[in-house]
Amino acid sequence: MRIIPITPLTPDLASAWDAFVDEHPGGWWWHRTEWLAYQVAHAGARDASFAVMEGDRFRTICPLLIQPDGRFAMEGYPLPWPLDETGYYPERRVWALPTGPISFRGSPLMDYVYPTNGMEDWRDISWPSRVLDLTQSEAELHAGVRKSYPHLINRGRQTWGRRD
Repeated sequence: MRIIPITPLTPDLASAWDAFVDEHPGGWWWHRTEWLAYQVAHAGARDASFAVMEGDRFRTICPLLIQPDGRFAMEGYPLPWPLDETGYYPERRVWALPTGPISFRGSPLMDYVYPTNGMEDWRDISWPSRVLDLTQSEAELHAGVRKSYPHLINRGRQTWGRRD
């Protein structure tokens, strides 16, 4: 069995880590070191993020925050999925490194879903999303929402006032 070298995220790796995130098709703000640092400062989380590297090249990154109560989370919300250089999910053995109940969310703009079969403690709860064409008129946008939404939108406008 091949040993996977794990490299903790340190300040000297931050710019290369962020470059990896920026170039990855599934990378988004929650993978970046600025967000991880904010979570440490704001929520009291411990940053246990790590990478699998080959020389000075990132193969996989895994943003991993541990909350004061010991849970793997971002202020009670799921962590972003690990990113692999292939553009897909990391090798199965990398997934097995953090143990315990852990939930991940993927970027709502990604085409793929990470498989979790065989990982009883891992859950994919990616956000369902919809990309809106904001060049449309307000009437066109309203025409495209589900039948129950106009009522909710109007009630919100009454409660909070219209914010144009």
